Amino acid sequence: MTFKDFRFRELNTAAQEEGKSGAQRMSAEGAMDGVDYVIAQHVDPLRPVGTIGINAGPSSGGVDNWYAVITGKGGHGAHPDKTIDPFYLLAHVILALNGIVSRRINPFEPAVVSIGLINGGFTENVIPESVKITGTLRFTDEKVHQQIYAEMKRAFEIARTLGGDYELKFEIGGPPMINDKMVSEVIEKITQMFANEHSSLEGQWKQGNDVSTEDLRKALQRYRSFFNRLVV
Repeated sequence: MTFKDFRFRELNTAAQEEGKSGAQRMSAEGAMDGVDYVIAQHVDPLRPVGTIGINAGPSSGGVDNWYAVITGKGGHGAHPDKTIDPFYLLAHVILALNGIVSRRINPFEPAVVSIGLINGGFTENVIPESVKITGTLRFTDEKVHQQIYAEMKRAFEIARTLGGDYELKFEIGGPPMINDKMVSEVIEKITQMFANEHSSLEGQWKQGNDVSTEDLRKALQRYRSFFNRLVV
């Protein structure tokens, strides 16, 4: 394939307030009908100006959000022995969650399990009945995705082992962005053609280096696509 084989259609994928990504809406409404390849770009302010990140394979992570409630038995803070303290249960669950990536996932596989919110209790001398904990998970491989699910459920089972209970729900976010090898090679050649003394080519974003997410990932599953980051 030569460069003249490419015909470009400019698209803007800004998300709407309702939460559905711009890319998903455009795909559903036919904006990409007849398109064979999709090329997307994002600015990056953290690297030297004039560089561009190019790679084949994963360029951003898949993401799910998770929501959990750990339940014990509430009571007065002066009599913790008569309660099943959900904070005590939570402390053990947090340790297990933070051990998933470091002790259960292959170190060569990108993975993230992060806690973003903990909410429980209403006053200083009362042990509540339950606490809420929510967070996010990231991955670039579906096998790792399923392993994270299994390990998180195993971590929350600790609450039952210690006399409490839990509910855990996952909100499916979307798959990782996978750059097509052929399209990546074409973009690299084009970049080299137009490179000048003020810009350079940087293969910075290799597999596993970045598991942030992009709106395009879900809409591009049907297309051979490429996503890069340009420093401006």
